[in-house]
Amino acid sequence: MPEPRANQALVEIRANGVCRSDLHFYRGVLVHGPCTMGHEGAGVVAAKGQDVEGLEIGDRVLVNYVNPDTTCPMCRGGREDLCERPPLGFGTDGVFAEAVAIDARNVAPVPPQVPFDEAAVLGCAGATAYHATKHSGLSPGMSCMVIGVGGVGMQGIEMAKHAGASSLIAVDVRAAKLAIARRLGADVTIDASKEDPVAAVKSLGDGRGVDVAFEYIGLADTLNQALGATRWGGRVMMVGIPKGAITFDAQSFNLGGKTLMATQGHTNEDLRAVIDLRARGVLRTKETITHRMPFKDIARAFELLEAQSDNPVRIVLHHT
Repeated sequence: MPEPRANQALVEIRANGVCRSDLHFYRGVLVHGPCTMGHEGAGVVAAKGQDVEGLEIGDRVLVNYVNPDTTCPMCRGGREDLCERPPLGFGTDGVFAEAVAIDARNVAPVPPQVPFDEAAVLGCAGATAYHATKHSGLSPGMSCMVIGVGGVGMQGIEMAKHAGASSLIAVDVRAAKLAIARRLGADVTIDASKEDPVAAVKSLGDGRGVDVAFEYIGLADTLNQALGATRWGGRVMMVGIPKGAITFDAQSFNLGGKTLMATQGHTNEDLRAVIDLRARGVLRTKETITHRMPFKDIARAFELLEAQSDNPVRIVLHHT
């Protein structure tokens, strides 16, 4: 059991989300120093170190796994989403545990109307999608494609809808996930196992493609599809983590004046924003949780996620 140092809170974990990034770390796609895994965690404050203000024992909180240190060049430059300190679960001990000690400034209050399981999901999937949407330049009336509606991509549907996307197109290879995407606000769904998503997107509207495309998987094929489905002057936001090098048609990209961006993580401000959206009923996070199981079954959770058996979107582990 960790001891909270000065300015730290000890958070007793009540629920964890299981993310594809955890699987990437487990399989060596992401390489960091040895640590306790896990980065989506919500729970209660069990203890606090000296000089902690604004938190009380028993407070319901969500952990910011990015855990910005405030001192590195990125943090000092206003980019705490890119803090140089290793995040929880990726080089710093994470939340697949009974408790975690974390800087008190890097936890966010969770109101009672937000269940722990939904709060945990918002800690990465929700906040990452919110951050990506905010930095994509998506604005009301713009057309948008979300390719890959897994745990983070499903939140991407909600965030794009909240940003005012019209029309909003969801792309995946699993009908069950596309059905959820429709319930969450996708105007059009495309099953990429049955039709070419680029051709399908360009058959809509004025035929020029979407203004903004989000890639939430990290595969060469899906990134190229996102680039191909974007109109001249459009933007592609890469959120999925690739396993290695990706090649694309650079001439088409160049002549089309397109913009390719990438984002990971989020800020404390983003985290508080998504909690507020869920607390006000704007987000339907519950519908993105397809599996719940006790923490002791974590190995089974990883197997389900890797095999994609039973169409998992977000798997949540409970500690009680």
